[in-house]
Amino acid sequence: VLDQPHQPALTRADRILVFDNGTRRGWSRVLELDAQSQEVVWEYIAEPREAFFSETRGGSHRLPNDNVLVTESNRGRVFEITPDGDIVWEFYNPNRREHPDGSGMQRQAIYRMTRVEAEFLAGAPPFRGAHR
Repeated sequence: VLDQPHQPALTRADRILVFDNGTRRGWSRVLELDAQSQEVVWEYIAEPREAFFSETRGGSHRLPNDNVLVTESNRGRVFEITPDGDIVWEFYNPNRREHPDGSGMQRQAIYRMTRVEAEFLAGAPPFRGAHR
């Protein structure tokens, strides 16, 4: 059962990759479904499950190397996982803001992330991000 899913995308013939927020259950997952049989053919769930949760937003897409790039929007985190579920790369948004409930600082959300190959950036000027 999907709980507030986001960004469904066709990955292969008859397969759909989807970010399942898990808003009511309190943990997120990424699923790849067979569109014909409606069976789960691949799934990523963190251990412990609550270590991966984005109540709203979020996204995932399969990369050319068969890994999956996952945007855990609300926690300001993006990570790449192998088909076996190993994290091979992750990024945390360095920008922080006061949590709305006054409980301290939190990372700013990331809506979506797209992987850009190094060749695409060849000759581009260096990035100068905002500092806080």
